Amino acid sequence: MPHDKDQMHWHEPAGNKKAGFGQFKKQPTPYDAFMESEGIPVFRGIGIGKVQNLPLVPWKRTGGRGHYIQLFGTETKWGCYVVEVRSARAGAATTSNSSARRPSGAATWSRCRPQAR
Repeated sequence: MPHDKDQMHWHEPAGNKKAGFGQFKKQPTPYDAFMESEGIPVFRGIGIGKVQNLPLVPWKRTGGRGHYIQLFGTETKWGCYVVEVRSARAGAATTSNSSARRPSGAATWSRCRPQAR
């Protein structure tokens, strides 16, 4: 019988109720996999107040510290990031604390560009 307790069954939705049980999640794109493979955080949201407040972590590929930004609605269209790069005059002295304040002679850049198809 369809109303046995150990069997699932379906009822037509009524009123404001929606049909279905599951949640449908967006499949990760190749660019999502690329960002995750870089080893730096990815900010995902509808917007960001100040990119300067993002925590920057060491980014091996650029030699600086950085953070990716993926705004909702721009997936597969734009890739954004913030990177801090030390200037040549800042010298080789670094601190072991990656969340330390910005060293003198460092510049922070942010960039958005179309994703390659």
